[in-house]
Formats: sequence, C-alpha cells, structure tokens
Amino acid sequence: MKIDYGGLERRLASMKAMQRKWGESQARQIARRILEFEAAPWLGDLSSLPPTRCHPLTGNRQGQYAVNLQGAMRLVFEPAGDYSYHPDGSLDQTSVT
Repeated sequence: MKIDYGGLERRLASMKAMQRKWGESQARQIARRILEFEAAPWLGDLSSLPPTRCHPLTGNRQGQYAVNLQGAMRLVFEPAGDYSYHPDGSLDQTSVT
C-alpha cells in the first residue's frame, strides 16, 4: 500500500529515532507494522493477519482504523484516496490501496 506519514517522517525515519521516542520493544513493533502495511497490496490483507487486529474506530475517531502494537498501544490511521463501501455501510477494505 502507499503510505503518507503526515508529520511523522522524522520520527519514523530510522530505528534509532523510533527507539528514542517509543523505546526499543515498541519501536520494533512499529517497524514490523509499517513493513506489513508496505507489503500489503490492500487494507484487507492486514485484516487477515491475526496479531494486527485491524479494526475501525468509533465515536470521535469515526473513519479511522487501528492495528495493535503492544499492550494497549495501537497504530491509528486513516484510509486515503478513492475507496468504496459495502451496501451495509462498512468500508470495502480491498478497495483501500
């Protein structure tokens, strides 16, 4: 998938920068998730990986999704670009590239 990191490029630029910000263990998990995002052709592929638990958020985070990192930590993201919805209103994850 194509990823836009917003203002996080510097924090995610290197393992050393991530370790300074989030610690060694969390940095490894973030790097692993980023690699999974980059390798997946569409969002639906992430949902099929059990440890990621890719899920939509609700309330004031409606339209955002999260994947598990470690403990209570999650990586939150928003799909961008053109994508479609199922008739029941849920996101068609195979359309998010």
